[in-house]
Amino acid sequence: MGVDKDASPLGRLKIKHTNLKKMVDLKAKYGLNITYNKFTEMNETSICFLLLEKTLTTNVFTYIKKVIIPYMVEHNLQKDQTLLDYVTEISNKRSTTDISVTSPLQNVALEIASCIENPSFRCSAIIEQARQSVFPWSANLSRTVEKMLQNKDVPPSRIQDLKNQCRKAELGSYFLRQKRDQSHRLQARSGHDDPDERCRGCFQPVSGGV
Repeated sequence: MGVDKDASPLGRLKIKHTNLKKMVDLKAKYGLNITYNKFTEMNETSICFLLLEKTLTTNVFTYIKKVIIPYMVEHNLQKDQTLLDYVTEISNKRSTTDISVTSPLQNVALEIASCIENPSFRCSAIIEQARQSVFPWSANLSRTVEKMLQNKDVPPSRIQDLKNQCRKAELGSYFLRQKRDQSHRLQARSGHDDPDERCRGCFQPVSGGV
């Protein structure tokens, strides 16, 4: 959507006029207000992703039905593939910015995934969430995974991929429990539950002090 630098001055002016009209339409139809420079750096898919960011602050299902799907239809975007790509993108963001077990971003991603009609694509979106989630999984993610594993319309290869993520989660949770149990045993063995007592145990008095 950028301006062609090789175009004539009149050509560049026409492109800018067209872009401005598109920006007006985005504001009027979808409530999206962005700068001209940002608009010229984006395409239809990245604009759709920008619209999807609003799902963090609104009802996901209603917003996708009333805003996202009409935008996709207007710009010939494949609904399930686009939603899967967005879930994958925010899953990757979570892996570097969010280490909490229960995350608003994860819950939104799972709600968006539930709007994907193709069972294989929907399973892929859930796999992405599972792959980037810390152990133990949130109750919401666990329920979603369990429900997907029971879906007979999902290809066996996708189910196997999801089961692999379940095994990783089980193993991660096991090692986490082992680490916590070991820490508790060490604390019990030391017999220093009180912080002041621990300090006194760490620093022995020097005999024959000055």
